[in-house]
Amino acid sequence: MCIQCFSFPRVLLMSCLLLIGSAARADSNEYLLIRQHLQIQRITLAEINEQSLVHLENDRWMTVDLDQCIALLATDAKPRSYGGGVLILTDGQRFPGQPVVQPTHPDDEFSWSHQWLGQIVVSLQSIEAVLFGPTLRAPEPGDTDVLLLTNGDRFEGFLVSLGDPVVIEIETESGEELVDIPRANVEAVRMVAHRTSPSGRRVWFRDGTVMDVTSLLIGDDGLLRLTSRWHSAGTKPAEIERAQFDAMLLDPQRLLPLATLSPDRIEGPKTRFIIPEPVKLQPDASLQLSPLEFNGPIVVRYLLPPDCTRFAAQAMIPDDARHWADFELIIRGNDEVLFSQRMNAIHPRADINIPLQGSELTIELTEGANGPIQDRLILNLPMLLIEPR
Repeated sequence: MCIQCFSFPRVLLMSCLLLIGSAARADSNEYLLIRQHLQIQRITLAEINEQSLVHLENDRWMTVDLDQCIALLATDAKPRSYGGGVLILTDGQRFPGQPVVQPTHPDDEFSWSHQWLGQIVVSLQSIEAVLFGPTLRAPEPGDTDVLLLTNGDRFEGFLVSLGDPVVIEIETESGEELVDIPRANVEAVRMVAHRTSPSGRRVWFRDGTVMDVTSLLIGDDGLLRLTSRWHSAGTKPAEIERAQFDAMLLDPQRLLPLATLSPDRIEGPKTRFIIPEPVKLQPDASLQLSPLEFNGPIVVRYLLPPDCTRFAAQAMIPDDARHWADFELIIRGNDEVLFSQRMNAIHPRADINIPLQGSELTIELTEGANGPIQDRLILNLPMLLIEPR
């Protein structure tokens, strides 16, 4: 049955849907809806069509225009754990799978096998990294392409082909040299590439796939139907179990996860010899909304891109630090205090949603009553809103 066609009353249909969804995965219909001004609302999701989503609110089914929403995130979304390879494109799309050896392919193309998309072909220029094995991270980027071998050796140069063998051009004392390496000996590749912007709505799946879609429907039959540029023209939409759907970013241009920004400056008292950077607790979090942990006393300054108009996060003291933690959390925009709250065992949490002006965001943890002992803070879902004027 399609989303638009119902053969019995809607309320009964939705109730059945919730029962089916809960059997497929605990809390499979529970999502966080991020609205226009970064307000976060916990919802029970029923369906999504091209214009709106339907959810349960106070025992009533409510319809929300997708233009009024920014993102949707499953409450039980978890960091990715890749058991095999993964292809990462310059626009941030990710495809778990394995390489496909096709000797007839041109050197500037690469074939990849995905579990439910099948075989996809991309240009080398669109690749940021390829993890061929269970390694968790690609090599750090540099001024040249980087190739990491399974024995730990590293080559830097210009990647000519990702076929079998993999071919990389390196500089030697006698000049440029082509090196052929069996693909079985290659652990990961990092390409020198320019970041590109997402196209369409971005979707995160439970298997680790991150892809842009041209259409996405969630119906009453427990299936998610989508189309994308990876589907051949004229083919029917891919059908995926709804339980595999983790998150959707409706407008990639408006939501900026704080975890994707590197601090411009990190400051602390003179008596503190080592000032740790904020830690990304879930680097592969859906929507890229990794929690950030700050270890005070500290001042962290971020330079903001143009048109950042709002900052939101859920601040909390970690459970294992609540006995001693006692500090003031101060958030500034261009050195103007926008938010301030004392954080301790009595007040271990705070919701933040504040307007911004200017080009700098500062997060400060001051030293409190117990001195700098366990003054740790986690910002959950830290995000910035971009609204072009």
